[in-house]
Amino acid sequence: MSSGTLEVMLIGGQKIKSRDSFNQGSTPTWNTTFKFDVEYCPTDADDKHKITFRVMDEDLITADDELGGFEINAKRIISDGMMSGQTAWCLDTYNIICRRNGNKYGEIRVGVRFLSKNQS
Repeated sequence: MSSGTLEVMLIGGQKIKSRDSFNQGSTPTWNTTFKFDVEYCPTDADDKHKITFRVMDEDLITADDELGGFEINAKRIISDGMMSGQTAWCLDTYNIICRRNGNKYGEIRVGVRFLSKNQS
């Protein structure tokens, strides 16, 4: 892959794309911060706070192709932050799974942080 983007989506329609990672071969680094506003209620369904990551290639002529992705359920992180009034943080490595065949495409390291409105 000569260039690609990381697309992050929250249920509720919020979507952000990273800048392209040019000429980084098979080990792109985005080092990008995405900020989403969320509303939280303890009785919310688990999938309401699902964060979906998609790794895309960057094509000049044809449409970009999804190389793979993964999902994070951020409900626990949001809940911990709301209950404690403190910043909640989760840093982990996730497998990028190709949606076409279910094979592992690679790994990505992602940190998710919760800040209340008066901390941001």
